[in-house]
Amino acid sequence: MNGQASPQIQSVKIVGAGLIGTSIALALAHQGVFVSIDDADKKALALAKDLLAPYLKAEGKESTEFDLVIIATPPASVVSALRAEFAKNSKSIFIDVSSVKTNLIQEIKTLPALAEQFVGACQGTAGFPGFSSALHPQGTLALLLAASAMVILHTEQGFAIASYAWAKLRGGYNVDDRIRMHATDVEGRLKPKFDAAGVSYPPAELAYITLKDKAQLEVYARNDRLEDWRHVLTYPILGMSGTTGPKLREGDMQVPEGIYRADFL
Repeated sequence: MNGQASPQIQSVKIVGAGLIGTSIALALAHQGVFVSIDDADKKALALAKDLLAPYLKAEGKESTEFDLVIIATPPASVVSALRAEFAKNSKSIFIDVSSVKTNLIQEIKTLPALAEQFVGACQGTAGFPGFSSALHPQGTLALLLAASAMVILHTEQGFAIASYAWAKLRGGYNVDDRIRMHATDVEGRLKPKFDAAGVSYPPAELAYITLKDKAQLEVYARNDRLEDWRHVLTYPILGMSGTTGPKLREGDMQVPEGIYRADFL
């Protein structure tokens, strides 16, 4: 790297609407990247688009140029898909997610222009000379996306980790970004709870009570300081360290006890 910031990925095309391709598409769309997905199997493509619909901010947007093209087809069709997409998007960066590379590497060796745009190998890798000795500036990010998608396939925690890594690579998020991303979904889940408790949403004041012995987080709210607090809902605490009792020293793994006020986000 030469110290210059890598260009940010704004648009991605994914060829292959299977489990891996759709998972990568969901991770990207969830972070606000424009995603286009394609597949020769129209049934698989329709299902992928249904899954992506809640995340797509620009439904119906058409694009013929992409920063990144990810080939997520079965290994037998990777070479033909890569060649077809390179003919349409010769300025894009390309990456594939297949585990079988021999035919792919041989194909790329016959197309020097594609070798300059393909991420995934360096000079001498696996006994195949002729590849660029340095990744494209977006290469590390592209590889991370593909690896992250494999984790996402298995755990919600993996999705959270991938989202965090993606956010850090894009420069992080502020409170306004998070509100724009999640306000609609969160309101849909929480407003009925506040309505049932007789509290406006969002409330004027909010309080959390954590009960360590019951592993519960209780949420209370009120419309103004003259009103009594009203219980809105209770969340189970799925994991915590230590036991009952205060935190006495750094490293004792105890959850602090006391009353705390959040002054800002």
